[in-house]
Parts: sequence; structure tokens; C-alpha cells
Amino acid sequence: MSSDASGCGNDPFKGKEYKTKQLGIWEVLYLDQGLREQYQNLIHDFFKLFPSFYRLFRDIYNLSPKDFPSFAIYQGWLGCQEAIKLHFSNKLLKTIELCLKNGEGEYSAILQAVALRLGVPVLGRLFSWYNTRNMEKLQRRVTTHFQIRLMRAKLGHDLAHKNTPTANSKVSAALAWTSFTSIVRHVSYVMTVMTQLALILHLSASGDVGPFFAFICLIQPIVYSIMGKSLWNEGQDLSS
Repeated sequence: MSSDASGCGNDPFKGKEYKTKQLGIWEVLYLDQGLREQYQNLIHDFFKLFPSFYRLFRDIYNLSPKDFPSFAIYQGWLGCQEAIKLHFSNKLLKTIELCLKNGEGEYSAILQAVALRLGVPVLGRLFSWYNTRNMEKLQRRVTTHFQIRLMRAKLGHDLAHKNTPTANSKVSAALAWTSFTSIVRHVSYVMTVMTQLALILHLSASGDVGPFFAFICLIQPIVYSIMGKSLWNEGQDLSS
């Protein structure tokens, strides 16, 4: 189903095609976009919002120069943790395979591989415990800082404009912290994908596995990114 967007003459969505999808009792209307257009919009939005991201991160770093790096390092660790686990799991399996081929039990090598593999989640637990303490302090400082800024903005606003959308907006101090953590976690997810992809390509190039293994690992996310539809992003396009 396709239709033109209704509304004023300056409607940015006028003349574009839409589709509908039935989700239970809801009939969702979304903008019909190709994969190329979706990525173009994503890149455009990134450069458009980058100055705001930079100011947000700069303000939070200035609030706590000690806690901010530890939080960032922990999120980076989360992005690399799965690839590190896969690497040591592969090393453990290769060690066991060599022992079975040679018919000799190299117990020291196996124990070392097991210790390395088990050490990753243990180290992750320690990082998580330390990060939880720092994140609570950082969250209190961020919410307090932006709450004070919002109070000053409201006090400085002319009472004659109290009914304007700016004065009645639902911006809160907690929203700044939520936006910050969402951005950082998204970057961590991207790191997870990139590190696992790098590990797959490394194993494929080193001869441990063939290119067919790398193709099997990559075909599912590639097909999903091409054929999959994200109604969440499409809903954001319609409401922006």
C-alpha cells in the first residue's frame, strides 16, 4: 500500500511512499525506504547530532575526570569481551585437538588454556563490580548538574512565556544520563560486532578455518541488514 503524506505544503514527507504492517491490533504506517537511503539518513543524522554529543560528553567528563575514563574503559571491555572469550575458547579446543592427534596428554597446556578461558569472565565480574560503584557516583553528579541547569533555565525564563512549548517541555536531568548511557552502549555494541568480525577474518586468514566458515558466520547478519525492517527507526522518521 502506498499513499502520499497529508498535511501542509512544507511537509518534508509529502510525495513519499508509505507502507503498512499489521502488528496485532495495531496497523503501523512507516516510510518505505531503501537500504541505501536508510544508511544515508543515518550518516546525515550522525554528523548533524555530533556537536551535541560532543558537548554532552565534554560536560560529563568535566564533572568527573576520574570516574568517566573508568566507565568508558569498562564499556570498551564489554565490546571486546566476547571476542576475547571466543579467542581463548578456540585456543583451548586447538590444544585438546593436538593432544588427541599426538596421543599425548599435555596437561599443562590444557590447564593454561582453561585458566585463560575462565579468567576472562572472572575479570569481567571484577570490572563490573568496580564500574557499578563508579557509575552510581557519576550518575548522581550528572543528574545533579543538569537538574541545576534546568532550574536556572526555568528561573531565568520570563513568566510571560510560561505557556510556551519550551517552558513546558518534558526535558529532565535523568534524560541526559539516559542519553549518555544509550550512546555509550551503542558504541559498545558496534565494538562487539567489529571485534568478532576481526576475529573471524583472522581465523580464516590464519588457516585455522576455511573461508566457508567465515562466510557462514557473516551471511546471517548481512542478509538481515539487507532484508530486515526496523519499525522503530521508521517510527522515528515519521515523528521527527
